[in-house]
Amino acid sequence: MAVQVNTVNDIVQLGKSMCIWGTTAGEEIIRKTFPGATLVDHFRNDEEVLLGVKEGQCDYAIVSLASYNLFRGMEAVNDDCNLVRIGRTFRSIRAGFATQSDAGTFCTSLVRDMLHAHLRNLQAEGFIDDAWDEHYSQSYDINDEKCFAASVSTTKESSNTLNITNLGGMFLFHGILLVVSFGIYFLERSLRKKGGNTGRDQIVPSKLQHKSTPDCEYLTQRVDAISEKQDKMAKQIVALTKMFEASVKGSEGFHNDPQFSKSVPQDYTYDLSGRDGKNMD
Repeated sequence: MAVQVNTVNDIVQLGKSMCIWGTTAGEEIIRKTFPGATLVDHFRNDEEVLLGVKEGQCDYAIVSLASYNLFRGMEAVNDDCNLVRIGRTFRSIRAGFATQSDAGTFCTSLVRDMLHAHLRNLQAEGFIDDAWDEHYSQSYDINDEKCFAASVSTTKESSNTLNITNLGGMFLFHGILLVVSFGIYFLERSLRKKGGNTGRDQIVPSKLQHKSTPDCEYLTQRVDAISEKQDKMAKQIVALTKMFEASVKGSEGFHNDPQFSKSVPQDYTYDLSGRDGKNMD
């Protein structure tokens, strides 16, 4: 079963591994948000993280958006131009100069506020974006335009995990059987009340006993047939319930293809960057 991957949660649900720069705010956020995530965190910078995905040490990589934009144009990391961003930004984190703040006795708060005001103005004028673009262009050593595609991609993974959509047919069939069973039950109960009898073996209404014997026998046969169908349906419902429980237990294992190497979002503006591997349908 092919599953689209466009969020960190999708990767965690599939049991795929993620390379990440250890002892960083990004790693802390991922571990707190997804306690069950499989993280490879021995890397010392984002370049090593992306190389880890390229070398197959993990399936996806968590890097900052700035790092992804920088290294996708560097031959040392993306020589085959297969590095792609998957999904949207996972988390945006503000950053800035570390300045001391006070209660008004000194002027350190003024320094902080002035830096903030100037940086905001530079951003509004477009200077910061232009500076980033210039920095990227000076660092790039790849001229292939496809390495700089701006589109956000999704990828597909093979999964044995069953979800509500996969089990919808079984739930629907189960519901139909329940409705039919309840209908038969209330029909039988209605016949018993009309005849003043409560036992299944005495369903023939007493008011009809004065009629001819063939009619009574026919009614008895019909009621017996309905009772048999009800019993069969009850057994089928029990069997389907056991099959459903077995299928849920059997779906707990996750598929893991070590040859499928992708790169992922991350944060600070964490983006999912992915490496084109085989497309699993």
